Amino acid sequence: AVGSALGAYLLAKVRARGGAAERRGVDPLGAFVDETEVPATPASSGDGAPRALESLRYAVKDIFQIEGRITGFGSPAWVETHKPARKTARAVAMLADAGATCVGVTHMDEFAYSVSGENAHYGTPRNPAAPGRIPGGSSSGSAVAVAASLNDVAFGLGTDSGGSVRVPAAHCGVFGFRPTHGAVSATGVVKFAPSMDTVGWFARDGETLRKVGDVLLKPRLGKVNVGKVRSSDENDRDAFSALPTKLLVLEDAMALSDPASQCGVASLCAALEDVFPPGQISRLDLGKHLLVLCPSLRTIASRLPRGSGTGAGDDVTGLDALRFAFGKLMGGEVWASLGDWYTSRPFSERGDTGPGVRQRMDDASKVADDPTSLEICAKAREEARFALGTLLDGASDAAMALPTTPSAPPIVGADDASQDAWRKRTLALTCVCSLVGFPQVTVPLRAEKIDGPRGVSLVMGPGRDFALLRAAEKWGGRVAAAFPEMVDADARFRSGDAGDQSPPVSHAEPSVSSSADGASRHLAGDAAGEPFKAEGNERFKAGAFEAAAASYGEALRAAGTRGSRRWRAIVFSNRAMARLKLGAYAEAEEDCVEAIKLDPKNVKAYLRRGAARAVSGNYLEALEDFESALRLEPRNRDARAEVSRMKNILGEADQIPDFDA
Repeated sequence: AVGSALGAYLLAKVRARGGAAERRGVDPLGAFVDETEVPATPASSGDGAPRALESLRYAVKDIFQIEGRITGFGSPAWVETHKPARKTARAVAMLADAGATCVGVTHMDEFAYSVSGENAHYGTPRNPAAPGRIPGGSSSGSAVAVAASLNDVAFGLGTDSGGSVRVPAAHCGVFGFRPTHGAVSATGVVKFAPSMDTVGWFARDGETLRKVGDVLLKPRLGKVNVGKVRSSDENDRDAFSALPTKLLVLEDAMALSDPASQCGVASLCAALEDVFPPGQISRLDLGKHLLVLCPSLRTIASRLPRGSGTGAGDDVTGLDALRFAFGKLMGGEVWASLGDWYTSRPFSERGDTGPGVRQRMDDASKVADDPTSLEICAKAREEARFALGTLLDGASDAAMALPTTPSAPPIVGADDASQDAWRKRTLALTCVCSLVGFPQVTVPLRAEKIDGPRGVSLVMGPGRDFALLRAAEKWGGRVAAAFPEMVDADARFRSGDAGDQSPPVSHAEPSVSSSADGASRHLAGDAAGEPFKAEGNERFKAGAFEAAAASYGEALRAAGTRGSRRWRAIVFSNRAMARLKLGAYAEAEEDCVEAIKLDPKNVKAYLRRGAARAVSGNYLEALEDFESALRLEPRNRDARAEVSRMKNILGEADQIPDFDA
């Protein structure tokens, strides 16, 4: 209810002009506010060549100004207190010049301050890919319109500050793109959090997604230079459009996600094994990496209360600290952009703002009251940008892979606790690019017997937008085709119907019988694999590390599960050493993980896993491994030296504990 006579009068005027009741009836899914049209500009070229987006239709989020129309911003109060726009947003004008026609304006979350897609005034656009579940926001209407081909739209324009394109793209099963911050003009877009605001877009296919990018990114990132070639079979790109050749799988992002979302990343790796050969896929705990390199982020993490995080037992992780900094900085910018209007608007505090958004606005109003905390968050942001730049600078051909969202979309009207838990985990994934300004593309994934679409994301360094769009176009179909099979395999494993095959996402070693019969089988297994193991040892001593790794693999296959746990642990550890010599650090780490599962007292496995993790920049994890080795062998000089080295790197060069005590 509106809390004043003036408010009631103004709300009545808004509805008379096309407010909540009318706006929900424009299309059957409630995606469109209205059918405002921005026609393509007349072609000026005399050669008759079609323009990049000729005859394509699209939808635009109600945050972009269109000449002569009042921008809604998801709020009746905003509509009533603003005048029609004098000029159309630059991005919309660019699309018109490229031959595209806007056929309608779409709903969004109130003030863009939500990622759910729910709006207290205009309702929730219906998710065509997951009926009964939220579409994700704040660019909810554009995502729904594209997913359902409403009004025959080929693509949709949105904005992304904290995930407002990436989240609805994943939840509605479409491609979505958040560009490098500042790569696309935001002129004529209502300001929300300016240092995080980006113009993003949706499409049902990778080709259209890339074509829109060619138009919107060209003025600031430049035209692809055909003359600068990076590979023999790709001669239409320069350094900044080169496809990634290395992949960093974010382990902590995977840990936040449900099995189906994890399967998305597994599908990417499996479908592209020819693109990323052994040694080109590595695992990275991004949160730990950032905690090592970002002192201000460590300060934030130390101040967050236990139980407020997303880690095991709700422990605070590096991504949680990053999410906290993101929330503080966004709140400060939102209040700077909207605070004056918000405090002077005509509607009552409780009558015109949805409950979740109202709480976030109230929190935002208090951010400036703690300048010290804000300063620490700002420092953490710059440190994180630098730390990520060491992994993904503009010239790097590496990409990070992660689930776009941690789960299926929640059901519409879910209880507050469920919504809060989903929002916390989702923002832990999306806040990374929001804070550092790097580009991110999400590829849609669908499968039967799961509770909604998923998305898998690739992130590259600043300015690598063309590379990500080309990757989505070239690889999106392959990854999507691999996803259903990966989900089925994971479901069979979890139900215990996997036979002898390994699980697609995680590995659980079968138990070993302790009976005499079992011991006999293990001796036989060891004997079957021993010749190959001995061969591997000789090849290693000769410096033939690749051949040695192959021999150790043959030893494991010959022994199978009949081999004793200790014997197999030794072979896994030996193969890890060969792979370290080859520079295949991710594979070496995996071998060490298996060795430690089989024999938790295998000191060499801890040392070698620590070495692999240290090379990958995971210094905290490496330190833990070296300390584990030192506990098992307190006189081990290698372990002691590596503990000291890691602590020097981490700036924690305190006395090394004597584990004999």
